[in-house]
Amino acid sequence: MESNRIAWIDMAKGLTIFLVVFHHAFMGAKNLGLVSSSVFELYELSRPFRMPLFFLVAGLFTKSALQKPFTVFARQKLLYFLYFYVLWNTISVVIRASLSSYTNNQVEYSDVFYLLWEPTFNLWFLYGLLLAFFSLYVLMRFGGVVILTSFCLLCISYEVSGLASLPFIFKATIMLFPFFAIGTIFSAALIEYIDQKANLVVFILLSILCISADFYIKNEYWDSVFYYLSALVYAITMLTLMKRLQKTVLRGVLLYIGQHSLSIYLMHFLPVAAANFMLIRQLDMSQPLLTSTISSVVTVALCIWGFKVLNSNKYLRYLVKSPLLRERQQADL
Repeated sequence: MESNRIAWIDMAKGLTIFLVVFHHAFMGAKNLGLVSSSVFELYELSRPFRMPLFFLVAGLFTKSALQKPFTVFARQKLLYFLYFYVLWNTISVVIRASLSSYTNNQVEYSDVFYLLWEPTFNLWFLYGLLLAFFSLYVLMRFGGVVILTSFCLLCISYEVSGLASLPFIFKATIMLFPFFAIGTIFSAALIEYIDQKANLVVFILLSILCISADFYIKNEYWDSVFYYLSALVYAITMLTLMKRLQKTVLRGVLLYIGQHSLSIYLMHFLPVAAANFMLIRQLDMSQPLLTSTISSVVTVALCIWGFKVLNSNKYLRYLVKSPLLRERQQADL
């Protein structure tokens, strides 16, 4: 794990992993018929909140890793995420295929062999982060900031022009890579700005303006362009908010969740589905936002508990800890 951690950045990790769990809970509620089209349309306005912030935050402490020899970088970053991706992609496919007759997910055991171009839906971020790390290392080592900036502009232009022919994992990585690069290149400037200068009220007003504009933009081209602008505004707003909240009781809660972000991400797919089923099918809850919130809280708690159980066993701990790294080198997302 990186040294010199900054509390509000780790709090942002806790918030974003909770939002990811909430998203999957909400989509589960939608698949079960609880979400109307109008509510879903409003929910879609939150799309620039989650993953751009996740990728940007992941880049904030990446610069030091880029300075290491490739063998060290590969072991600490590439092989680290590859290990968990292959392991949990296999576990996810096997479990979901075994339960396919009881759920609305049509998954076959053979899907495990598609991991290079079609990861299971809840683990694509790990693969995308691996691709982003490798691309950033190559571009920075052999091209420098100019080439990296050009590549980011190319990614944005591809997203704006449409990427219908590419598998989802590559489209998503290309779309989100600029945020990862921005977090890396401007890490010192961003941290200093948010730490000392960012005005929360101004960025909240800008975020409201972006949400309002996004609701009325119907042109696909401008919608893609606006996505990057609004996502950056939202990211700075959320980071500034975390800075303000670091002296409140939420500091401990979000830090604790952020410290377990990797385990929560790896394990949440089954608990969130089970929590949704119990609340909706067994307890007849029909409010999608309330149901998704309760499911998310329960899921996060179960994942953290699951991490502690697995980590306490000398064999099972390798489901949540990489055998390639020492304890102090283990990282969160």
